[in-house]
Amino acid sequence: MKDIMGGAFEVYNVLGVELKWATIQSYYSMFHSGRALLYAKDYREKSHYCLIVGIRNLYVEKRLLPLRLVEGFKKAKTLRENADYYDNWSEGGAQALLKLAEEFLNKSTDIIGKK
Repeated sequence: MKDIMGGAFEVYNVLGVELKWATIQSYYSMFHSGRALLYAKDYREKSHYCLIVGIRNLYVEKRLLPLRLVEGFKKAKTLRENADYYDNWSEGGAQALLKLAEEFLNKSTDIIGKK
């Protein structure tokens, strides 16, 4: 019985680490996509928060990027901080961020490619 419980714990632990890592890496994918958007306009961010504000001002207000992606980026920042600093993450959050990060990357690539 101890071996079964230990094995189950190991599977959960590996899955948990992968979910945590997926949450963190999804955020950083969005972060670097956002930086590329700012660099395309000859701006540079000074903080994660300023990056979000800059993207909103330079792209959302000009209707080049949907507001929901920037709001998702803000949420991703919170989820990444929770995973990194408080060991708090979920499978649903990780899956949602993976989809959002992919969409954010694709949209950012499209915008920069049109420049």
